Amino acid sequence: MTAPIVAIVGAGIAGSAAAYALSQRGARVHVFEKFARGHAEGASHGPTRLIRRAYFEHPDYVPLLDRAYAGWDALEDACSDIVFRRTGLMEAGPAESVLVSGILRAAKDYNLPLTELSPADVKAKTPFLNLKSGWVALFEEDGGYLLAEKALTAFQLGAAAAGAHFHWSTPVKGLHRQAGAMTINAGAMRLSVDRIVIAPGPWSNSIFADLELNAPAPIKCAEKAHCWFAAKSLADSRASAPFGVEDETGQMYYGFPDIDGAGVKIGAHYGGADLNEPSDRARAFSSEENDIVTFARDIATGLDAAVLSRAYCLYERSPDGDFIIDRAQEDERISYAVGLSGHGFKFAPLIGQLLADLATDATLPPEAKFLSAARFLSPTPPTAR
Repeated sequence: MTAPIVAIVGAGIAGSAAAYALSQRGARVHVFEKFARGHAEGASHGPTRLIRRAYFEHPDYVPLLDRAYAGWDALEDACSDIVFRRTGLMEAGPAESVLVSGILRAAKDYNLPLTELSPADVKAKTPFLNLKSGWVALFEEDGGYLLAEKALTAFQLGAAAAGAHFHWSTPVKGLHRQAGAMTINAGAMRLSVDRIVIAPGPWSNSIFADLELNAPAPIKCAEKAHCWFAAKSLADSRASAPFGVEDETGQMYYGFPDIDGAGVKIGAHYGGADLNEPSDRARAFSSEENDIVTFARDIATGLDAAVLSRAYCLYERSPDGDFIIDRAQEDERISYAVGLSGHGFKFAPLIGQLLADLATDATLPPEAKFLSAARFLSPTPPTAR
């Protein structure tokens, strides 16, 4: 049987992982990316991402994380490099907070090991944090952080080595669907393909429109800020575990040790500047940065609260905060992953495999069915859970 020709729209982490999975299965893969290689116009750039198993968002993600963890191990074996640093992860907040209660629920449902930390333990694990009295602090040994750009490159190089073609600065502008094959228009190219995978990141709405397809649900885009701070003790900044903290307002902050001399990176999970289109982004100081600086001043007291540097990325949010992975209603030869909602990177090996399954006529496995677009077809579409 002739290997299928698969076009992938988007070379961010989901599209690159899908290219890797499909090329490993023998598909003839073409990846089209509207920006140059290494761009910062999406949600896959930057040095680090947290990874954890005791998933506060919902326990349904835990079986998927088991597969994602195995996928990261396999990628490291294939590229003979480290992309996942298992440093452990400290998470803390009020006992009734969404973060703490969600972690404990997931750990209980799946018998995941957690350690509750004393104030002295917190100081040893995250020396520059000064948590408020009465907060609960938990440590997950199996957590840590991903070296994001190194991981993205590993997927791309692995896919290319298996025969995938990456077309940079080549936006997809049209699609002609007919029986037997489809023709995709990208840059000056016209390519006849058997399957299409859409992994557009924050550019979902415009790409679905360009392909004359209906998006599975309204996808909102927000510009997010990250700030880097100097630690008062360089040794503390490098020895710290990564962390997540929810404060009394419900905002969640996350941070990483100084891994490259650039300082301690801190971001806020919720909020950001809502955008009509990703091209509207301001890349300017925002109220979100004020919140991050306040966190550094009041909680991360071992840091100098003056911002060393800042960077911006984009979140693509689904209506309920869960990923949407499925086939297009208009044509089952087209599959997609959208609405990764700021927490999809850690699942990249799994998302790549799921997209490869859908592109080769398989279905979502039972543990991933909750991510299908079917949930938005009910009379009462889901909201954030």
